[in-house]
Amino acid sequence: MLDLPSWNKAIHLKKEVESTVCRMQASGETWETVVEYVFTILNEIAQEDFVQNCSTTCPAWVAAILKLQIFPIRIKHGGNKITTLGPGVFVPDSEYLNDHFRGKVDILDFGDHYIWDIVPVLRYSTAGLKYISEYRTSATVEVQVLEPVAIDRNTLNEIWKRRVALTRSWYFLSTI
Repeated sequence: MLDLPSWNKAIHLKKEVESTVCRMQASGETWETVVEYVFTILNEIAQEDFVQNCSTTCPAWVAAILKLQIFPIRIKHGGNKITTLGPGVFVPDSEYLNDHFRGKVDILDFGDHYIWDIVPVLRYSTAGLKYISEYRTSATVEVQVLEPVAIDRNTLNEIWKRRVALTRSWYFLSTI
């Protein structure tokens, strides 16, 4: 009789997930197939007792999976990639705000899958993920001012008029 070791997710799942995603990419599997597989794994982890009981500690085997290069990211400038989680990745967990962020940030993209099912697992990540639902107030929104793409003649004329008027006022006040 063969003496095979029993499969243990705490020992074997990380290696299995990593090698399966790598193999799927190498064999040309579709983006949707890879996304489906990764979501299924994370959803299975979400059913674990430590997640269901909202434990503050995360088992090492889950922490190791959350550091793998297996996550589907929709890149802000178009396209997608499978990569690791990081501080530049947003989790689309807000029905109201998700559409406002698409195309503007790198966003975790599980397609049609219900992301809220796996958010409790993602919260165990130490990668510094950003959750779109946390951007509801002006205090949490990082505003980035962009340079104008084209010169606006009307605005430049108005600025020039006000500069001239201000200069005249200053000159007039300095002669009094």
